[in-house]
Amino acid sequence: NGRINGGHVLAQYRVIAPEIGSDIEKRTTIEVQGFSREQLLQDMESILKKISEYKLRRETLKNEINILKAKENPSVNEKIQINSHTDSLVEIYEKLKNIELDRKNIAEYLKAKGEGEIKVSKSVKPNVTLIIKSDKIDTFNEIKHTSFYFEDGEIQQSGI
Repeated sequence: NGRINGGHVLAQYRVIAPEIGSDIEKRTTIEVQGFSREQLLQDMESILKKISEYKLRRETLKNEINILKAKENPSVNEKIQINSHTDSLVEIYEKLKNIELDRKNIAEYLKAKGEGEIKVSKSVKPNVTLIIKSDKIDTFNEIKHTSFYFEDGEIQQSGI
């Protein structure tokens, strides 16, 4: 949320800041390692499939537990089954919670332009090095309201 003024910032997917660099041209490097959008989309597809499977298993277990609990005199074996299903249900809720967090993270990463992004709402000052994936740009003049992103093998720039 604040100004990045000097030093080296390393991020995996995206850096968003109002200002990068300083008026006294203190050396600032922003490095975004980048990602494969195609791989993230595949990961998202896999996660959505797992979520669907977990939800189906959760509903099946709930139904089985309800059927067993509805019996007037459940046997010892049925009581053990209820406990086992309840333990499995708790496990599935935990897995769903974790995988939902993964889904939200990937969705957030996919909001980045290209395959890595540096977004600046106010300005990038001179003497700033921007690195995304394998490409690098050095700024010599102030650049206002812009987004730098990696696409087609190089850093692209667009206004925001």
